[in-house]
Amino acid sequence: MNRIITGKIQYIEAPNNGYAPYANSLFIDDDIKALLDTNCGPANINFFLKQSVDVIINSHFHQDHVKNNYKFTQAEIWAHTKDAPAIRSLEVFHDYYGISQYNEEETEIWEKYREDIDIQPSGVHREFTDREILDFGSTQIQVIHAPGHSPGHCCFLLGNSILFSTDFGLNAFGPWYGHPCSDVTDLINSIKLCIEINPSMLIPSHRAIITEDIPQKLQNYLNVIHNHEEKLLNSLKKPSTLDELRDLFICYGPSWSKYPPRKAYEKFFILAHLKRLLSLGEIKESDNQYYIN
Repeated sequence: MNRIITGKIQYIEAPNNGYAPYANSLFIDDDIKALLDTNCGPANINFFLKQSVDVIINSHFHQDHVKNNYKFTQAEIWAHTKDAPAIRSLEVFHDYYGISQYNEEETEIWEKYREDIDIQPSGVHREFTDREILDFGSTQIQVIHAPGHSPGHCCFLLGNSILFSTDFGLNAFGPWYGHPCSDVTDLINSIKLCIEINPSMLIPSHRAIITEDIPQKLQNYLNVIHNHEEKLLNSLKKPSTLDELRDLFICYGPSWSKYPPRKAYEKFFILAHLKRLLSLGEIKESDNQYYIN
Protein backbone atom coordinates (compact mmCIF):
# COMPACT_ATOMS: atom_id res chain seq x y z
CA MET A 1 0.00 0.00 0.00
CA ASN A 2 1.28 3.45 -0.99
CA ARG A 3 -0.31 6.58 0.45
CA ILE A 4 0.36 10.28 0.67
CA ILE A 5 1.67 11.24 4.11
CA THR A 6 2.02 14.96 3.58
CA GLY A 7 2.64 17.14 0.54
CA LYS A 8 4.81 15.20 -1.86
CA ILE A 9 5.91 12.51 0.59
CA GLN A 10 4.52 9.02 0.00
CA TYR A 11 4.56 6.05 2.38
CA ILE A 12 5.75 2.86 0.68
CA GLU A 13 4.58 -0.19 2.59
CA ALA A 14 6.86 -3.20 2.36
CA PRO A 15 5.48 -6.77 2.44
CA ASN A 16 4.03 -7.89 5.76
CA ASN A 17 4.00 -4.36 7.23
CA GLY A 18 7.74 -4.14 6.72
CA TYR A 19 8.72 -6.97 9.02
CA ALA A 20 12.19 -8.39 8.42
CA PRO A 21 13.77 -8.91 6.00
CA TYR A 22 11.92 -5.90 4.55
CA ALA A 23 11.56 -2.28 5.66
CA ASN A 24 8.92 0.33 4.87
CA SER A 25 10.16 3.31 2.87
CA LEU A 26 9.23 6.88 2.06
CA PHE A 27 9.33 8.40 -1.42
CA ILE A 28 9.66 12.13 -2.03
CA ASP A 29 8.20 12.98 -5.43
CA ASP A 30 9.54 16.52 -5.82
CA ASP A 31 12.07 18.39 -7.98
CA ILE A 32 14.61 15.99 -6.51
CA LYS A 33 13.11 12.52 -6.21
CA ALA A 34 14.31 10.61 -3.16
CA LEU A 35 13.72 7.13 -1.77
CA LEU A 36 14.36 6.64 1.95
CA ASP A 37 15.82 3.13 2.38
CA THR A 38 15.91 0.46 -0.30
CA ASN A 39 14.37 -2.79 0.89
CA CYS A 40 10.63 -2.15 0.62
CA GLY A 41 9.96 -5.36 -1.29
CA PRO A 42 10.78 -6.62 -4.83
CA ALA A 43 7.67 -5.16 -6.50
CA ASN A 44 8.25 -1.70 -5.01
CA ILE A 45 11.97 -1.74 -5.83
CA ASN A 46 11.30 -2.85 -9.41
CA PHE A 47 8.84 0.05 -9.74
CA PHE A 48 11.31 2.64 -8.44
CA LEU A 49 14.13 1.30 -10.61
CA LYS A 50 12.00 2.39 -13.58
CA GLN A 51 11.58 5.90 -12.15
CA SER A 52 14.15 8.67 -12.19
CA VAL A 53 15.18 8.41 -8.53
CA ASP A 54 17.83 11.07 -7.87
CA VAL A 55 18.73 10.31 -4.27
CA ILE A 56 18.74 7.30 -1.95
CA ILE A 57 18.71 8.21 1.74
CA ASN A 58 19.76 5.46 4.13
CA SER A 59 18.49 5.72 7.70
CA HIS A 60 21.40 3.50 8.81
CA PHE A 61 23.75 0.81 7.52
CA HIS A 62 21.80 -2.39 8.31
CA GLN A 63 21.22 -4.74 5.39
CA ASP A 64 17.43 -4.51 5.57
CA HIS A 65 17.72 -0.78 4.79
CA VAL A 66 20.56 -0.66 2.24
CA LYS A 67 20.19 -3.97 0.41
CA ASN A 68 19.21 -2.55 -2.98
CA ASN A 69 21.35 0.60 -2.96
CA TYR A 70 23.69 -0.76 -5.63
CA LYS A 71 20.85 -1.24 -8.12
CA PHE A 72 20.18 2.51 -8.29
CA THR A 73 23.26 3.24 -10.35
CA GLN A 74 22.23 6.79 -11.35
CA ALA A 75 21.23 7.92 -7.85
CA GLU A 76 23.33 9.58 -5.17
CA ILE A 77 23.46 7.79 -1.81
CA TRP A 78 23.14 9.91 1.33
CA ALA A 79 23.73 8.65 4.87
CA HIS A 80 24.84 9.83 8.29
CA THR A 81 28.58 10.29 8.71
CA LYS A 82 28.87 7.58 11.37
CA ASP A 83 27.23 4.82 9.32
CA ALA A 84 28.57 5.79 5.90
CA PRO A 85 31.78 3.72 6.29
CA ALA A 86 29.78 0.50 6.80
CA ILE A 87 27.69 1.24 3.69
CA ARG A 88 30.79 1.81 1.56
CA SER A 89 32.80 -1.19 2.74
CA LEU A 90 31.91 -4.83 3.47
CA GLU A 91 34.95 -5.04 5.73
CA VAL A 92 33.68 -2.18 7.88
CA PHE A 93 30.15 -3.61 7.66
CA HIS A 94 31.47 -6.87 9.15
CA ASP A 95 33.35 -4.96 11.85
CA TYR A 96 30.18 -3.09 12.83
CA TYR A 97 28.31 -6.40 12.93
CA GLY A 98 31.03 -8.01 15.06
CA ILE A 99 31.51 -10.97 12.71
CA SER A 100 35.08 -11.52 13.95
CA GLN A 101 33.62 -12.16 17.42
CA TYR A 102 31.30 -14.94 16.24
CA ASN A 103 32.12 -18.56 16.98
CA GLU A 104 32.50 -21.10 14.16
CA GLU A 105 28.84 -22.12 14.08
CA GLU A 106 27.63 -18.51 14.15
CA THR A 107 30.06 -17.56 11.36
CA GLU A 108 28.88 -20.43 9.17
CA ILE A 109 25.25 -19.38 9.57
CA TRP A 110 26.17 -15.74 8.94
CA GLU A 111 27.94 -16.60 5.66
CA LYS A 112 24.86 -18.42 4.37
CA TYR A 113 22.66 -15.53 5.46
CA ARG A 114 24.98 -13.03 3.75
CA GLU A 115 24.75 -14.96 0.47
CA ASP A 116 20.96 -15.17 0.71
CA ILE A 117 20.46 -11.44 1.19
CA ASP A 118 23.08 -10.39 -1.38
CA ILE A 119 24.83 -7.67 0.63
CA GLN A 120 26.88 -5.39 -1.60
CA PRO A 121 28.68 -2.14 -0.78
CA SER A 122 27.64 1.13 -2.39
CA GLY A 123 29.13 4.58 -2.58
CA VAL A 124 27.99 7.32 -0.23
CA HIS A 125 28.02 10.63 -2.04
CA ARG A 126 26.82 12.87 0.78
CA GLU A 127 27.21 12.49 4.52
CA PHE A 128 24.68 14.36 6.63
CA THR A 129 24.65 15.16 10.35
CA ASP A 130 22.15 15.85 13.13
CA ARG A 131 19.42 18.46 12.48
CA GLU A 132 20.54 19.01 8.90
CA ILE A 133 17.73 20.08 6.57
CA LEU A 134 17.54 18.01 3.38
CA ASP A 135 15.95 20.02 0.57
CA PHE A 136 14.20 18.43 -2.41
CA GLY A 137 12.38 21.45 -3.87
CA SER A 138 9.13 22.31 -2.14
CA THR A 139 9.80 19.51 0.38
CA GLN A 140 12.28 19.63 3.23
CA ILE A 141 12.90 17.01 5.91
CA GLN A 142 15.08 17.26 9.00
CA VAL A 143 17.65 14.70 10.06
CA ILE A 144 17.23 13.54 13.65
CA HIS A 145 20.38 11.65 14.60
CA ALA A 146 19.15 8.93 16.97
CA PRO A 147 22.12 6.63 17.66
CA GLY A 148 22.27 3.52 19.79
CA HIS A 149 20.70 1.02 17.40
CA SER A 150 23.68 1.86 15.20
CA PRO A 151 26.17 4.75 15.46
CA GLY A 152 24.55 6.67 12.61
CA HIS A 153 20.93 5.59 12.98
CA CYS A 154 18.62 8.47 12.04
CA CYS A 155 14.97 9.34 12.20
CA PHE A 156 13.52 12.03 9.94
CA LEU A 157 11.10 14.80 10.86
CA LEU A 158 8.52 15.61 8.19
CA GLY A 159 7.04 19.02 8.93
CA ASN A 160 6.58 19.69 12.64
CA SER A 161 5.06 16.48 13.97
CA ILE A 162 5.46 13.48 11.65
CA LEU A 163 8.42 11.30 12.51
CA PHE A 164 9.83 8.59 10.27
CA SER A 165 11.22 6.64 13.22
CA THR A 166 12.92 3.95 11.09
CA ASP A 167 14.05 1.15 13.43
CA PHE A 168 12.31 2.54 16.50
CA GLY A 169 9.23 0.38 15.97
CA LEU A 170 7.68 0.50 19.47
CA ASN A 171 7.14 -3.27 19.32
CA ALA A 172 6.85 -5.33 22.51
CA PHE A 173 10.32 -6.84 22.07
CA GLY A 174 11.82 -3.39 22.51
CA PRO A 175 14.82 -1.66 20.94
CA TRP A 176 17.41 -3.79 19.18
CA TYR A 177 21.08 -3.32 20.12
CA GLY A 178 22.71 -6.62 19.25
CA HIS A 179 25.89 -5.44 17.52
CA PRO A 180 29.14 -4.28 19.12
CA CYS A 181 28.63 -0.86 17.53
CA SER A 182 25.33 -0.45 19.43
CA ASP A 183 25.26 1.71 22.56
CA VAL A 184 22.64 1.50 25.31
CA THR A 185 23.16 5.00 26.73
CA ASP A 186 22.86 6.53 23.26
CA LEU A 187 19.74 4.46 22.66
CA ILE A 188 18.11 5.64 25.89
CA ASN A 189 18.85 9.27 25.00
CA SER A 190 17.57 8.80 21.44
CA ILE A 191 14.22 7.40 22.59
CA LYS A 192 13.90 10.23 25.11
CA LEU A 193 14.50 12.64 22.24
CA CYS A 194 11.65 11.07 20.28
CA ILE A 195 9.41 11.50 23.32
CA GLU A 196 10.40 15.19 23.47
CA ILE A 197 9.57 15.64 19.78
CA ASN A 198 6.07 14.35 20.64
CA PRO A 199 5.07 13.34 17.11
CA SER A 200 1.43 13.15 16.07
CA MET A 201 2.30 10.37 13.62
CA LEU A 202 5.13 7.86 13.91
CA ILE A 203 6.18 5.86 10.84
CA PRO A 204 8.33 2.84 11.72
CA SER A 205 10.33 0.78 9.25
CA HIS A 206 9.04 -2.56 10.51
CA ARG A 207 5.40 -2.16 11.48
CA ALA A 208 2.30 -0.16 10.60
CA ILE A 209 1.97 3.59 11.09
CA ILE A 210 1.20 4.66 14.68
CA THR A 211 -1.06 7.61 15.48
CA GLU A 212 -2.39 6.89 18.98
CA ASP A 213 -0.76 7.04 22.45
CA ILE A 214 2.67 7.67 20.91
CA PRO A 215 4.36 9.18 24.02
CA GLN A 216 3.24 6.27 26.21
CA LYS A 217 4.26 3.72 23.60
CA LEU A 218 7.68 5.33 23.34
CA GLN A 219 7.99 5.22 27.12
CA ASN A 220 7.01 1.54 27.16
CA TYR A 221 9.62 0.93 24.47
CA LEU A 222 12.25 2.67 26.61
CA ASN A 223 11.19 0.71 29.68
CA VAL A 224 12.20 -2.54 27.98
CA ILE A 225 15.84 -1.41 28.18
CA HIS A 226 15.48 -0.57 31.86
CA ASN A 227 13.83 -3.94 32.52
CA HIS A 228 16.72 -5.75 30.83
CA GLU A 229 19.20 -3.80 32.93
CA GLU A 230 17.33 -4.53 36.15
CA LYS A 231 17.35 -8.27 35.41
CA LEU A 232 21.05 -8.13 34.55
CA LEU A 233 21.92 -6.34 37.78
CA ASN A 234 19.95 -8.91 39.73
CA SER A 235 21.92 -11.69 38.00
CA LEU A 236 25.21 -9.95 38.84
CA LYS A 237 24.66 -10.52 42.56
CA LYS A 238 26.56 -13.67 41.63
CA PRO A 239 29.86 -12.89 39.80
CA SER A 240 29.47 -14.09 36.21
CA THR A 241 31.34 -14.18 32.92
CA LEU A 242 29.95 -12.68 29.73
CA ASP A 243 29.15 -16.15 28.39
CA GLU A 244 27.32 -17.09 31.59
CA LEU A 245 25.25 -13.92 31.37
CA ARG A 246 24.58 -14.48 27.68
CA ASP A 247 23.23 -17.96 28.39
CA LEU A 248 20.56 -16.51 30.69
CA PHE A 249 18.91 -14.93 27.61
CA ILE A 250 17.77 -11.92 29.61
CA CYS A 251 17.03 -9.90 26.46
CA TYR A 252 15.85 -12.39 23.85
CA GLY A 253 14.23 -14.85 26.23
CA PRO A 254 15.05 -18.55 26.74
CA SER A 255 13.08 -19.71 23.70
CA TRP A 256 15.86 -18.38 21.43
CA SER A 257 18.68 -20.12 23.30
CA LYS A 258 19.25 -22.83 20.67
CA TYR A 259 19.45 -20.48 17.68
CA PRO A 260 23.11 -19.50 17.13
CA PRO A 261 22.65 -16.03 15.57
CA ARG A 262 20.38 -15.00 18.44
CA LYS A 263 23.00 -16.31 20.84
CA ALA A 264 25.56 -13.99 19.26
CA TYR A 265 23.15 -11.06 19.34
CA GLU A 266 22.31 -11.78 23.00
CA LYS A 267 26.01 -11.60 23.81
CA PHE A 268 26.22 -8.12 22.28
CA PHE A 269 23.02 -7.03 24.05
CA ILE A 270 24.56 -8.02 27.38
CA LEU A 271 27.93 -6.54 26.51
CA ALA A 272 26.29 -3.21 25.69
CA HIS A 273 24.67 -3.17 29.15
CA LEU A 274 27.91 -4.20 30.84
CA LYS A 275 29.81 -1.35 29.16
CA ARG A 276 27.17 1.09 30.35
CA LEU A 277 27.10 -0.24 33.91
CA LEU A 278 30.89 -0.18 34.11
CA SER A 279 30.95 3.44 32.93
CA LEU A 280 28.36 4.33 35.59
CA GLY A 281 30.42 2.60 38.29
CA GLU A 282 27.56 0.27 39.18
CA ILE A 283 29.54 -2.92 38.47
CA LYS A 284 33.15 -4.04 38.36
CA GLU A 285 35.05 -6.52 36.21
CA SER A 286 37.95 -8.74 37.27
CA ASP A 287 39.38 -11.93 35.76
CA ASN A 288 36.65 -11.90 33.08
CA GLN A 289 33.93 -11.85 35.72
CA TYR A 290 31.42 -9.08 36.31
CA TYR A 291 29.86 -8.31 39.66
CA ILE A 292 27.97 -5.64 41.60
CA ASN A 293 30.22 -2.84 42.80
